[in-house]
Amino acid sequence: MRVEIDQSGQIGKFNTDTVLALANGERLAIVIPAAVKRAAHEYLREKYREIREPYLRIFAASLFLLLKDYANKYDQIVIDEEFTGKWSTIKAFLVGYLRKLYPQFNPNVLQWRRIGKRSRAHELALSIYRSRQRKRKHPIKPNRIITKAELLALL
Repeated sequence: MRVEIDQSGQIGKFNTDTVLALANGERLAIVIPAAVKRAAHEYLREKYREIREPYLRIFAASLFLLLKDYANKYDQIVIDEEFTGKWSTIKAFLVGYLRKLYPQFNPNVLQWRRIGKRSRAHELALSIYRSRQRKRKHPIKPNRIITKAELLALL
């Protein structure tokens, strides 16, 4: 079974929420609030002082939180290319998280490609992101909103 993942609201921008969505068969979305991303960034800066590109760790941890209950179900997990040239770093962090839960997890399942604007994952992530930005009366709800404690526990 193949699944696609996309994000709306860049993970490296700490003044806006990020939505990660998974789609194809299943539809699942999580929100990482801006305040949670800022707290994670501050934590990583304190812990590692000279860390480069802390948003890569935050992105990998967020992907894990999206995938943790489903990662073993899929033969192919296609993640939209967001960080050209950085995917091996993100993949290493993500596989580390996944292997704690699924020791036999095959890293070859993870792939990075452009999934395009017609992807169900893109549509879901964008619709939730826009709904949160515009603060609609009847917003499109994510499955979960990630807390500071959840994210910091991984980092």
